[in-house]
Amino acid sequence: MKIILISLCFTIFTHGSVLANEITRGDKIIAVVENWAKSKGLNLSADINEHRTYPGCKQTLSVEPRYIEDYNTLKISCDDFGAEWDINISTRTLLKKNNTLNTNMGVVIAKTSLPKGTVIRDKDIELKIGSNQNNGQYFNKLDDVIGRRAQRAINAKQMIKPQYLTSVWMIEKDQSVILVNKLERIQVEALGKALENGNFGDRIRVINNKSGQKLLGIVESEKKIQIISKIN
Repeated sequence: MKIILISLCFTIFTHGSVLANEITRGDKIIAVVENWAKSKGLNLSADINEHRTYPGCKQTLSVEPRYIEDYNTLKISCDDFGAEWDINISTRTLLKKNNTLNTNMGVVIAKTSLPKGTVIRDKDIELKIGSNQNNGQYFNKLDDVIGRRAQRAINAKQMIKPQYLTSVWMIEKDQSVILVNKLERIQVEALGKALENGNFGDRIRVINNKSGQKLLGIVESEKKIQIISKIN
């Protein structure tokens, strides 16, 4: 029988405590992913914020597709003994050209002006073939842009670059969430607040509203966070 208690105290040691000064920055994970992708002949980067923090790791981070031959989501793992962790991250396709864009390859541009904060739909963008835009990073697939949020205003007919976009998060920073601790047949739930953004499967920091305890948890849905450890 499942027992649900509204309690706000957790004692969790699944993966050990996470010290605040032991962090891995998002830019390190981005670099690891890009180096791994390059070794595989792939033009991929991690779709995460470079300033976001993750648990620290003394070992070399490992990268593998979450699903066989599907590079849209990658699993990043740390094998530190007694403090293992892993996260699932989305990827984005990037192409870099040294001079001009390949005229046989289209680039994604805005059909109309897109205000900051717009969640981009298929009607908002198009693929322009033979663009003579400046060299740099860009998208060549509409699906890589659809569903993302503009983090700056984008002009009509402007080429869309990765730095113009951010993900639409399943859990957003400062959002009220339900903290879930599953102990065999008992499930304990509590009210808390997200301390950072996260998508399904991401590990994010949260805080217990009653105790003030900071915790690390996995995003399970738009409301629920599965708690895995305390943060000292």
